[in-house]
Amino acid sequence: MQSTASTFSPPPLTSDTASMSSTSQLPSASPSNGKELRVWLTLFLVTLISSSQSSFSIIGLPMHAKSIGFSASQLSLLLGAFPFCAAVSAIVNGPVSDFYGRKRALLLGLISLGITLSLHPFATTFETLLFLRACAGFSAGLLTGLPSLLLSDSFGRERQQPLIGRSLSGYAIGQTIAIPLGIALIDLSGYLALNAYLGILALVLAPFARQLLPSATHRYQSPNYSFKRYGQETKTLFRNKRFRGLIATSGISFVATSLFYVTFAQWLFDDAGLRPYQIAPMYILAGLAQVFALAYMSQRNASRAPEKNAAISFLVNAVLFSLFLIAFHDLRWAAFLFALSLGAIALRIPSIHHLLNLSGPDTLKGLRMSMAQSCNHLGRAIGVSFASLLFPVVSADLLMLAAGLALLPSAAFFALSRPIDGAEEKSSPEYAAKLEK
Repeated sequence: MQSTASTFSPPPLTSDTASMSSTSQLPSASPSNGKELRVWLTLFLVTLISSSQSSFSIIGLPMHAKSIGFSASQLSLLLGAFPFCAAVSAIVNGPVSDFYGRKRALLLGLISLGITLSLHPFATTFETLLFLRACAGFSAGLLTGLPSLLLSDSFGRERQQPLIGRSLSGYAIGQTIAIPLGIALIDLSGYLALNAYLGILALVLAPFARQLLPSATHRYQSPNYSFKRYGQETKTLFRNKRFRGLIATSGISFVATSLFYVTFAQWLFDDAGLRPYQIAPMYILAGLAQVFALAYMSQRNASRAPEKNAAISFLVNAVLFSLFLIAFHDLRWAAFLFALSLGAIALRIPSIHHLLNLSGPDTLKGLRMSMAQSCNHLGRAIGVSFASLLFPVVSADLLMLAAGLALLPSAAFFALSRPIDGAEEKSSPEYAAKLEK
């Protein structure tokens, strides 16, 4: 990723950051380490709250809009405001966390999300609710990728993938098991009140996160480190083919997986004719499969090169998506393949986050993560649009086949990528030369 070793050699550490040397130099953490448990569990709760409120909105906003009498165009704006602002915020958050610290950025996002969600019951007009959904999206974007970055800053390389997997189990639960739970809670309390409850939980969690998360997040910038040098290093980063390929394949994979998600959901309701409560068991099963992959399999696979883990995951997903050609004729097989597919998707998430942490200097770690997340948001938007437009005119099994084929370039990219050896110093000529290949 670097054209020269000197371009990406970290500037001298100041006295308050001397204890935070490169992640390759961090001591290994024992799985039973109390600090390790506190950190990943706190980040698990952060991702669970952020992910759950996003999932609840997919269900609750249409229900709320229908009860209030919002038009279709107003509902479209309400649904689109959150991901658009999250994408913008994710771009901003990279440089912010690089210069001012991951923990500060995470606490800012968590507190602002808590305040925004707590104000939802006061949204009596469309304009007010649209403003709050936009603010919630911006706040959630501030949290994007920060759990992985905090873990990368705080623990040795051999523990990063397992811990990233455990913390991101909160995201998996929020995107799957929380959906049927959200349906039940919305029926009891309403969509706006449910957001307020989540907001209160976020505000309660904030002081605990401040106390439990490591305060020594990476700050490689010396007092003389300038925005100009940051910009120069950023230019060098974007000239690297490996990094461009990494974020491009990640974005393309989100096009494919979003096409899969939306097509499957539309098939469940339109073709299979299921009611929301009837889909709860398969989403719970899929959520458990993701938690198993993130919390257990990521630890089992930590000794394997992350490039290989990602390649296997993409290839397995491509095969599973293609098998929906026959699974759509049997609801039980479709539910089983759905759970396996989500488990396979979860397998690659810690590996890709780990690769983003390794693929360049620590001074740009936040920027790398934010660029990847912005590409993912864009890919998600494209995949959802394709699915919505094509489902009425193209059969669901062919859309699933297209989603599977779209993953093959990503599988090939990671299969052919030369593994990065974390034992090499990121400022060394050997590391720079390897990233240039």
